[in-house]
Amino acid sequence: MEYKVSNLGSELFTLEEVKSYLKITYTDDDNLLNDLITSSRQLAENYVGVSLITKTITVFFDEDEVESDYLLPFPPHDAIIEVKRADTVLSADQYQKYGLTQFRVRFNAIWSTSEISTPNTAEFTYTTLAETNNLKEFKSALYKNIGELYEMRKNGYEGSYTSLTENTISKLNRLKLV
Repeated sequence: MEYKVSNLGSELFTLEEVKSYLKITYTDDDNLLNDLITSSRQLAENYVGVSLITKTITVFFDEDEVESDYLLPFPPHDAIIEVKRADTVLSADQYQKYGLTQFRVRFNAIWSTSEISTPNTAEFTYTTLAETNNLKEFKSALYKNIGELYEMRKNGYEGSYTSLTENTISKLNRLKLV
């Protein structure tokens, strides 16, 4: 499974909020902090499996990932925009959508697989909402991650500034989707 994301919503917090949390008054590191805000949120979403901001996602399943139904990642989901089988756009009566906040899609048997060249590929485009149930815990974990990565830069840290720290992972573990 591969996916493409277009963010529609704003980040969980602004540069000014992060600078206030870290007690930074200068502007020299604003670009670094903005990068840490975005990358920390993206990494947390991937680790926990939920969407923390509103976005449009297109998920691609190839023929090795064929299922009787497809569980779409990164809930909470809002609406399905488009469903394709191979390169054929399906109408709403050619698939069924289940679930309230995390969608599962199953193709109906009312269309012929002989009509398309590679019936074992699927593509779903849908919108998500921002997860709000544990927002305070997510924000706390991400503030911690940004702060720790920002501090590591002073010590000549040569690793990736775009990773989750051990402390952040321990905070996020209880928020993961099962």
